[in-house]
Parts: sequence; C-alpha cells; structure tokens
Amino acid sequence: MVEADGDRILRSVHASYPVPGVIRLARYIRGRHRRSSGSLRSKVLFRDRFVCQYCGGHGSAKTLTLDHILPRSRGGHTSPENLAAACVPCNSRKGNRTPLEARMPLLSEPAAFMYDLDLAILEGAADGRPEWRKYLFRDEQISASA
Repeated sequence: MVEADGDRILRSVHASYPVPGVIRLARYIRGRHRRSSGSLRSKVLFRDRFVCQYCGGHGSAKTLTLDHILPRSRGGHTSPENLAAACVPCNSRKGNRTPLEARMPLLSEPAAFMYDLDLAILEGAADGRPEWRKYLFRDEQISASA
C-alpha cells in the first residue's frame, strides 16, 4: 500500500487494516491471455461520450450497450469503426439491420480511437480520486507544456 484511503478501516475478527487508496504492484504473475473486450467497450463508450448514437440519450456504462453498425451476421467486425454506443431500446429496435434499413441514422460517424484514449480514461477515473493524479504523471506534462 502506497497511500491509505482517508481514515477508512477494514476490520476482521482479529485485526484491522487501513483501506488502500493507492497500491503498488510488486510482482506480476502472468495469467492466461484474455481478450480485452471490456477495455474495447469502455473505449467505445468514452469515445461516444456515453450518448446513444441513435436517439441522443445520455446513459452510463451500465445502461448503454454496444451496437454493431453492420451486424456481425452480415460480416461486420468488432472494431471501433463498426461499433457505436446505443441504449437498449434503440439497439433492440435496430435489431439485425443496418442504420439505413432501420431508418435510424447515426448522430456521429464512428472513428478509430484517439492516441491517448487510455490515459484520458485514467484521468476521468482520477477525477474522483485526487490522490491518484500524482501517479498518472499527467500534471507534470501539462505544466511543462504550458
């Protein structure tokens, strides 16, 4: 543990420990290789600013789904250019059709991800955890460029 999370305490029957706010990985044990589909999902939602690309409704990571613009059954790939954030009603309404066939135009054209999208997602997460900011090294880069 590098920093505690305020005065919060974890208690067991025989001991109590401060809740970690920042931890350091001392050793990495490589496990099985897994697809990073959750990462792709969060990147698409972040790129689309958590807005349904069909109706314009705002949502969260729990309420929005990913829609294949060209359905997989018709040869569509799971790539950033073929994915869009969609609310459940719009995704169900569109179904196994293209936006043109469903008469549901996209609000914005999907594009490849920005270069620093991973870092931008971390910065967004750090907004709620100010103690993380000094470990992301973005403050030094911003002040050096100003």
